[in-house]
Amino acid sequence: MCGELEQGSNGREEEPRRRRLEKRQRGGAQATATGQVLTATRERDGLPARSFVRLALFIVLIRFMARIKPQALLQQSKKKKGPSRVSMTTILLYSLIVVVMVFFLFSTYRHWSQRSRLQTEDRSVLEGDDFTDMKRPEVPRYAVFNTSKGLITVELYKEGSPEVVDEFIDSCQNGHFRGMLFHRVIKHFVIQGGDVESHEAAEYWTSRGKHYNQLSTSLKHEAFMLGTSKEKHDSVGFKLFITTAPIPDLNEKVNVFGRVIKGEDVVQEIEEVDTDEHYRPKSPIGIINVTLKQKI
Repeated sequence: MCGELEQGSNGREEEPRRRRLEKRQRGGAQATATGQVLTATRERDGLPARSFVRLALFIVLIRFMARIKPQALLQQSKKKKGPSRVSMTTILLYSLIVVVMVFFLFSTYRHWSQRSRLQTEDRSVLEGDDFTDMKRPEVPRYAVFNTSKGLITVELYKEGSPEVVDEFIDSCQNGHFRGMLFHRVIKHFVIQGGDVESHEAAEYWTSRGKHYNQLSTSLKHEAFMLGTSKEKHDSVGFKLFITTAPIPDLNEKVNVFGRVIKGEDVVQEIEEVDTDEHYRPKSPIGIINVTLKQKI
């Protein structure tokens, strides 16, 4: 009985060995057959060595894949690629990182966009200002007369008498008024400078005539107004008149182009000086210089 059991056990152990041996023999036979087929094919078709090796490797790969059981391969794939669980903390962490990156990129883009726009606007403003200054330089709005009696500040009326103001500014820049004397002083009427050789009587300037001016005529009737002759300025140059009282009737030969806004007391002090029969001051009173200003 025991002998039969030992023989059965030995038979069961030798059975797998025999199967493996047969399998190896079949594989060897198949490999031999495959090698014979490849050799015959090479000899028949005259394949080069490199192509022959590639063909042999391809056939071996085909035979190896044929030996794999699809069902076992599928089960193995399912085992390896099982669903993996991701924790909620990991999801929140990655979401936070994405949000921070998006916010950073947006902030950077917005910053550089605004900076570029501001630089462009600043450049445009600077170029526009340069062009404006080149085309239309700012006209001084004020003139300060430094006289032997003190300072007189005048506001210029560029809008009312643009051509007269331009001529006055040119005369100031050329030094025309430097050292000019007030050669006629008529109390409660006007002080005049710029035409020393003139001997016209005071009645010439008070004669009634047509009221004409580029400014409102009411300005022409006030005290402390700055004007000039409407006659063409010849070799004598630009003439100045400063009224010291309201004048009801100035003739059409006077252009008003400014108003005294500071130094009225200096004007009144000048009109109080002693004069001769031609209204010439007995003591010289003149303009030392004139300073043009945009602001005061």
